Amino acid sequence: MGLPDFGPSTDLFSHHCEVHSHNAAATAEQNGKWSGIGAAAAALQARMALEDLFQPLTVRSLTTPNRFAMAPMTRQASPGGVPGPEVADYYRRRAAGGVGLIITEGVRLPDPAAGYPSSIPTLAGDDGLAGWRRVVDGVHREGGTIAAQLWHQGAERDDADGVVPVSPSGLDGLGRPKGRALETAELPELAELFARAAVTARDIGFDAVEVHGAHGYLLDEFLWARTNLREDGYGGPIGGRTRFPAQVVAAIRAAVGPDYPIIFRFSQWKGLDYQASIAEHPEQLQELLAPLVDAGVDVLHPSTRRHYAAAFPDHNERVDALADALATDDSPDPLPLLRELIVLGVRATSGSRIRAKRYRLFNEIEALRHRDVLGDLDYERVIVDHLMSRSVDEFHARVLAVSIMGIARSALTTWAHDPSCDPGNAAEAALEQLR
Repeated sequence: MGLPDFGPSTDLFSHHCEVHSHNAAATAEQNGKWSGIGAAAAALQARMALEDLFQPLTVRSLTTPNRFAMAPMTRQASPGGVPGPEVADYYRRRAAGGVGLIITEGVRLPDPAAGYPSSIPTLAGDDGLAGWRRVVDGVHREGGTIAAQLWHQGAERDDADGVVPVSPSGLDGLGRPKGRALETAELPELAELFARAAVTARDIGFDAVEVHGAHGYLLDEFLWARTNLREDGYGGPIGGRTRFPAQVVAAIRAAVGPDYPIIFRFSQWKGLDYQASIAEHPEQLQELLAPLVDAGVDVLHPSTRRHYAAAFPDHNERVDALADALATDDSPDPLPLLRELIVLGVRATSGSRIRAKRYRLFNEIEALRHRDVLGDLDYERVIVDHLMSRSVDEFHARVLAVSIMGIARSALTTWAHDPSCDPGNAAEAALEQLR
């Protein structure tokens, strides 16, 4: 539950903050109210356990020494496509610093149309492969693991060298004509090009491969309705747009065998459109990605520009759970159940000292605080709608909703600075006074 910051905690909250051991998920289940929220909170708390970050993670043949991973970052530091000693040292230092899994910068496929400029490394040629062996060996000596990101730029390839870019429909990320559309007959060979590059990466010693399907590049152009206008079964509805990326994954899986890990990177945002969206809601995203998993993807790697901004701002399971719980109330007085649910929500949000530290961080960073404030407006809307349905006039319903959320937020702020207290007790006492 994200709640607006109403400033420092009051004596009222300090007075009622007693030491209390509380299992949020169990309580929610016990009371039969907001159980989904309690379970979600418990799951989040489990995932956030600090010690888990330092534990190994195994995916097929890959075992990372910890849960820290370095995402790909384009460097253009390999003249002629050959990663030199400086590149090897760059990645070695990251492994020495404790990164468990390194995903390389985009490595262009051995096809002139796959990428530009030539300073982007490639998986081809004796010198290029020798360079990548130095990279892999250096990372392994430091105890790290490394995956090669396979990259085809599609229509986003610069054509300054005279090579014509190829893409699903000959369109760039703004929908403008650029390059040419791939013929249907060309697609199987292109999928095999990905597969051969994956085998090369495996044979060099890379621990996994990542397929670049994000940011408006070739495979993402197939996924995105704006850049995929094909009418040959590889466009149109989601099933068609996913078909070729899934065939690429299937070709890689067939080539590398059942135990070699495949990662797939995807994104909503694009290099030419930060507001783009390949899916309008979670169910649609699941429909888009499921064929990739069925084809052999082991890890989905979402790329986001703003981690504090929800991908689907209109979809909030906790808000929906609150609305559903309130809808079951047919008692004459709407406040008792509302008060009970808010207290449960506060307790579900609180928990370990790690979560308290996270909560303080969210309050201290403006962008994160902004995200929570926006989320709280959804809770307020649900409360207002509920109260108005029970014949409370709109003005008083809004006053009550803002007051209730302010109490919840203040109770959590107090807890965040003193994790030994039970913010539910504080919220309950304040809500009783509000009543």
